Parts: sequence; structure tokens; C-alpha cells
Amino acid sequence: MGNGSGLYRYDGKDIKLYQNNPSNSNSLSSNIVLCIQEDSVGNLWIGTRGGGLNYFNRATGKFKRYLHDEENPASISFNEVYCLKPDEKGNLWIGTDGGGLNYFNIRTQKFEPISNGGDTHAVFGSTKILSIIPASKGKLWIGAFAGGISLFDIATRTAKHIGANTPYNKCDVFSVRKIDHNTLWIGTWGQGLIAYNIKTNVFKIILDQNTSSRIRNISLGKKGEIWATTIDGLFYFPTANASYTLIKNENSNFPQFSTVLSTDAQTVWVGYENGSLGKINLIPKKFHSSLKEYPFTTSSINAVLTNENKQTIYLAVPQGLTQFQPCAHKIRTYPFAWGYHTPLAYFPATNSIICASTYELYEFHTQTGMFQKLKFDKSFPAELRNKEISSLYVPAPQSCWVGGVDVTYLITRNPQTDFWGVSKILYAGSKGSISESHHTSCFLLNKQKILWIGTSGGGLNKLLDAKSAFVYYKQDDTNPHSISNNFVECITSDKTENIWVGTQMGVNKLNVKNGTFKCYKVQDGLTNDRIKAITTDAKNRIWISTLGGISSISKDGNRIRNYDSGDGFPNNIFITKSISIDYWGNIYIGSRKGLVWFHPDSITDNTQLAKPLLVDCWVNSQNILNWDIPLTDKCVEQMTQLTLSHKQNSFSFKMAAIHYFNPSKNKIIYLLDGYDTRWHTANREQIALYKNIPSGKYTFRFKVSNSDGVWNNKEKSICINIEQSRWLSWWAIFLYILFISGCGYYIKQLSKKIRWIDSIKSLDIKHKQKFVRNSVEPSRVDSDSADTLFLQKIISLIVKNIANPDFGVEELSGEMNLSRSQLYRKVHILTGETVTDLIKDVRLKRARQILSQPSAIISEVAYMVGFNDPKYFGKCFKQQFGISPKLYKNKNNAIKEHNLPTTEE
Repeated sequence: MGNGSGLYRYDGKDIKLYQNNPSNSNSLSSNIVLCIQEDSVGNLWIGTRGGGLNYFNRATGKFKRYLHDEENPASISFNEVYCLKPDEKGNLWIGTDGGGLNYFNIRTQKFEPISNGGDTHAVFGSTKILSIIPASKGKLWIGAFAGGISLFDIATRTAKHIGANTPYNKCDVFSVRKIDHNTLWIGTWGQGLIAYNIKTNVFKIILDQNTSSRIRNISLGKKGEIWATTIDGLFYFPTANASYTLIKNENSNFPQFSTVLSTDAQTVWVGYENGSLGKINLIPKKFHSSLKEYPFTTSSINAVLTNENKQTIYLAVPQGLTQFQPCAHKIRTYPFAWGYHTPLAYFPATNSIICASTYELYEFHTQTGMFQKLKFDKSFPAELRNKEISSLYVPAPQSCWVGGVDVTYLITRNPQTDFWGVSKILYAGSKGSISESHHTSCFLLNKQKILWIGTSGGGLNKLLDAKSAFVYYKQDDTNPHSISNNFVECITSDKTENIWVGTQMGVNKLNVKNGTFKCYKVQDGLTNDRIKAITTDAKNRIWISTLGGISSISKDGNRIRNYDSGDGFPNNIFITKSISIDYWGNIYIGSRKGLVWFHPDSITDNTQLAKPLLVDCWVNSQNILNWDIPLTDKCVEQMTQLTLSHKQNSFSFKMAAIHYFNPSKNKIIYLLDGYDTRWHTANREQIALYKNIPSGKYTFRFKVSNSDGVWNNKEKSICINIEQSRWLSWWAIFLYILFISGCGYYIKQLSKKIRWIDSIKSLDIKHKQKFVRNSVEPSRVDSDSADTLFLQKIISLIVKNIANPDFGVEELSGEMNLSRSQLYRKVHILTGETVTDLIKDVRLKRARQILSQPSAIISEVAYMVGFNDPKYFGKCFKQQFGISPKLYKNKNNAIKEHNLPTTEE
């Protein structure tokens, strides 16, 4: 991607920026990039404003510049390159914004400005060539600003002007695209979008000046769809003869579209006038969400209910109770003036809804639209009126369970008097009652008439019947088959009578036959461990809403699929128990920003495969392109083999899964054949790291999946040969044996002496390394030896820059006035570590010092020592010291409370 700030490379995760460096002639000549063209081997031609033409060699990472030279007639004619078109031999046709058309011969490296007797304006009626596309064999269509459209003959270097005696004779042409064999679409600046019939020589208006007068760019999709960017928005035509759809950018900061690129059948990229980038997914998941005209589009949907036999949805929103018919797009809201979080329960027999405010119960009559406070008989206990209500559940037509703080009770209606009475009261924590908790959170009466009650803090309760005692299911750290968490948010049952329990730490499947739980968490594939709502569809699939999106679990429990805002709904944060399923199987889920609904059968996997790409490679912590002696003659992306010496036995690869539909959910697994025994899942940085690999032949392999978990079986592989040390080659070993066997006892004694000397040296080195490693506490380096003074300087520089996460090997070598390789060798000899590991050691040991203070906050400490991610800091800390930062801090605080020496002391 190019804009006014340079050239960008995006692999779905990371963006790398190439910019002009005035002191480096191999950098980009200008940061204002106007056009990009890839050649047959993957190298790039870049047209710039003010910097002429650039050639980017991806193998070397260097740019070659082609600039206008007044004294060289074979140089490019102008330094503003607006468009590029290669021919079949790799030569380039170049449109400049002021110097006319140029031809570049790739073999001779010479430019030929196309002119008529030296006059470039005379050929096309303009020197501003803004569009070049192929015409019939040996010809090109040329679009020019203030020059209209011309047909250019390559052999004769002459042009035939099109549109004489028409309003488009000298129009300002920004873009030309060939739509079919006989039709060109022409984007103009001031006269709209025009179609030109090559056969009949007739122009036709597609978008007139009143609709959109200024067209910047036209792109043709793989299925014949057409995209046109304008200052008024993006126009989409399914076919050349179809009517258009206008897509506008809702962000007023950059409403104007500049360019468009249809890369495949799924994704369209758009560039905005301010240099920003946008993406349109053409095949989104069939999730529906609140439309702009709905009053609850941005509201929190606190509860959802569906009518049994009509497609009518009832939503508890801050404004009141909303009746919503999705198919008919009919909405009606009935205001109420009580609590924000409003539990709902549906009475099918009377076609009414029970609503709860903080302390009161109401009945909403769907036919009249009226609310009526429930009337209780004289037996209703007075203390229940002051209990906050948290949940409702209707087990039978004229009864309702009410869950509250410290108490749960069942109320029933007397049909003759219309009064309600209390049939059963369960006080939390009482003997034979529900478990002690903050409040009752949810209910379920399954087909066996077993009542399941979820609590907030007291786990799951089971009541067989009114005469039976409760059975309690609580978290037990000693039992891996217990429920994962005591804070239960929601319950449902599947078609095989298993009970599914959503908690604040994963979803649990209870096998009612043996009483064991199977837990699903983030590590098993869920979007988030905080489960908000749960239901089962007609095919016994489990659908779960969380604080991170929506997950589905297959009926056999072996496959999990995750969906987030990238799949078509506006918000990933869903509301507790706000879920319902209608007569036709549609599922409705309430979120913080509106309602999401879908039919489970419409949510299918994306079958377009991701492509594996090797993005970068490091050997001994040094980028493969920065070695004095090149380790590969190809660009990293095209590298298939790598030969390393026995000293270059630590290496890492950065990988990418190229699939832009929802790239954050793409996955990568990798394996080093000959070393690894299993596949590894790539970390968040998508880097595979290997250290101190023995000499031998290996194959690094990795595979990728798209955002729906569909794997591409075509792997990317790199053959790696780590050469044996010459001192360990077969002929060297043979000489060693021959030497030793021929020298007799004297040589054996000498050999022992040599080995003894070597061991002393080894001990000396190990002692030195041990001393240095023990000295790498930022405040404990106090020796005066030359080596230690050298390390003192390094450590002081690291400590000085410890809060800077970008301070690394490159910056340290610059401060020490040493090359990377010199710094690496010196540090490795003294410490046995790489420079990167040394920097990390100092950061972590400094963090350990700070964490010894009672007031230290772990996340702040992470940032103080140069870690951008507290989670990653915690992982590194535990790897280094065998204890998490939290446990380490708590341990030291406990020791200090008893006036004992701390871990540091």
C-alpha cells in the first residue's frame, strides 16, 4: 500500500513501513507513493511524486531509483509517476503527471519518452498520463488529464484520439478499465462515469454529473462486479448492466474514497483521500444486527424473549419493553420506569410476560400493551418485598420461580382470585436448602422434572422433587471432573439430556448419568472464559455468547467455532442470560450495542484457504538480510533452503497466514522435522524460535488456517542444513584416533594434562559466566576487571533505557560503538547468553527488585521495565524465576509482615 507517508507491507497481522532516508541512497526516493506494480518474480515497481520511479528488490530489501536527469535524454522524463503497465517481456510503460508517456527497456535500463518531434503534449493532447491499460495486440488505451482517451499504437508510437465532437474530447480522465471485449469504463474528473463502446464508437453515461461528477478509480472484480471510487462514496455495480449501490463512509473525517482494489471473491480494499485504508468483506457470515432505524441499535439488550408460535421478539432495553418483528421490521416500545437490568419470563398460557424491577414484579399483557403489578395474597411474607430480584423462570403456566439475594421462592397464581401466593421458599445457606451465594442467577427444569438452580458463588444446585434434598455441584481443585467455577451465569440442556452450565470460568457439560463435568475454556478454543448466555439448536449444537464474541460447540463436543465482530455483528460484549430461540430455530442474542440474530444453519465455514507465507528470518538473533555474507540468494518469502554453520545454530522464523477476511483469527502451526516430536501452535507474534540446534539436516514446516479454522494442507517448508564443525568431521575424527593410538602412554599422559588444562579453562570461563550472570542485577556490578567494566557499561545502558520497549540489540550496539556481531561475540563469551537474552535478564531482574516493594503494581512494573504486554511479562517472569509475579510479590509481602529477610535479601 502506498500513501503520502511511504510504502507499507501488510501480512494480515503486522505492517512494515518503508520510507525515504536522506542518508541512504538505497531507500525509497519519496514518501509520496502514487502507484505500485509487481513483476513476475515478486519485485515491485513504485511510482512516486517528486522521486521518480523506484525498483524494490525483495531479496535485498533495497530500492533502486530512476530519476529525471536534464543532461541524460535516456532518463525518465518527469519525477511524478502516476501509473505503470508492464508488457509481456517485463518492460514498463510509465504514465507521468507532467512528462507524458515513457517506455522503459528493462534490459538496457533506458527510458524513451514518447513525443512528436520532442513535444510530449502533441501525442495525447496532455502531458498528464493517468491511466494505461492493454487494448488489442500491440496497442494501449491511454487516459490523460485534459486529454481524454486515446488508442496508442506501440509499433508506430502514434496515438488516435477518441471522442472528437463529443463532450468527452478533452475530458479529465483519471481511470480507464476494460469491462468486456467491446466496452471501456472511463472515470472522469468533472463529467462523471462514462462507458465507451469500442465497436460502435458511442459514449454512454453511467453516473452523471449530478450523481457523482468526480471519479477517482475503477476496479473490476473476479466475478465481473465493478467498483468505482468517488468523492461522494463508493459505487458498486454487480454487473455492467445492473443498477448501483452507493456505499458511504460514516466517518466524516475521511468521507472521500480515493482508490479501490478487488483482490479476490471475498475482499475489497479501499483507500481514502486522507491516506487511510478500509476493507469490505463481500461474504460476511449471515449474522443480522440492529439496523440504523431501530431505536435499540446502540442500546443494551438486557433480556430477550421469543413468542412460541409467532416471530415476535420482546426485548428489555433501557427505554422499556420493545416488541420487535424482524421479518416485518415492525417495532413498538412500551416504556417503563424501573430498573436497568430487567429480568423477563414468558407465560405461554396467558400470552403475557413477567417483568421484574429491582424489588417488584409486573405482568405485561401483550394484547393490550399494559403493565400490571402482581397482586399477592395475605400469606406473602413481608421480608420478600425487600429482596432484590435477580432472575425469573416459568416452569409451568401459572407459576414462576423468583431468584434474589439470599433467597429463592416459587410463586403461583390463583385463577379464581388472580392473586399470587408463595408455594416454596428457599433461604440460601439454610440446611436442606440452596447453597450459600450472592444471589440465585438462573434456573432450568429439564424433561425429567429435575430443577437445576445456578447461583452466583454457590455453584450448581439440583433438586429432584419437593421431598428430596439438594445435590450440590461445586468447584473442587482436587477433582478435574468438578464444575470449573462456582459463579454460574446460565444453564441449558441438550437433546441427550446433558446439562450445559455457563460460568465465569468456562462452559461445563454435565453428564447426568455419572455426575462428571467436562469444561471448555479459552485454551480449548472458546472466545472468552466469561460465559454470558447459552442455548441449544435443533441439531444439538451449543451456542454460547461471551465477553469476547459467540462460540458454537458441535453436537459431539469435539469442534468449536468462534465468531466476533469481524464476522458481521457490531459488538463482542454480550449480556448475561440475554438469549432466546424462536419457532423456526433463529437465535437472538442481546449485546451491549443492540440485538444479534441468525439461523444456525446459515453460519457456514469460509472455504477459501489461507496461504502460508514466510515473512522474516533471524539467525543468531540477527536478521538474515543483515549478515555480511548473505545466507540466501532469494527474498525471505521465496526461500526454500538455508545452510548454516555449526555456530549459526539458533534461528527463528516469522510466519503469516494470508487470508484477509478476519485475519486476527487465522491460525498457524509449525514443526521442525528431525527435532520436534509434535506440532506447535504459533504464538501471538507468529514467530517460531529454535536455539542451539545440533548439527544435521532439518525441515521447518508450517501450515495455516483461515478465520473459520479451515486448514490449507499445502505447507510451506524450508530445508535447513546445519553443518558439522570441521573438527568433528569423519576425517578429523580418523586423525584423532590415529594420533592417539600411535603416541602410546606418553601421549595419553599428555592428553590427560591437556584435558586437565582445558577443564581448568572451562571452569574459569564457567566461573566468569556465573559471576557475570550473578552480576546482572542492575545494582550489583562492582568488580574492576576489564570484562566486568565492559559489562558494567552494557548493564548501565540497559538500565538507563529500561523503560523503553524499543531499546534492543541495534540500539545497544550503537551506544557501545560496536557492530552487532562484535557485541554478540563479546557478550556470549562473557555470559554464555545472547544480547537479547541479556537485555531481557536485566529487565526481569530489575522487575524482581521493584516487586519486592509492597506498593508495586504488576502491570505498572511491566511497563517500567520495558514490556508492552503485562501478560507476556508475566510469562517471561515465570520462565526466568519459576514463579509468577503475583505469587512472588505476595510471598515477599508475607515475609516482610513477619520481619523476615526477603527473597532479594
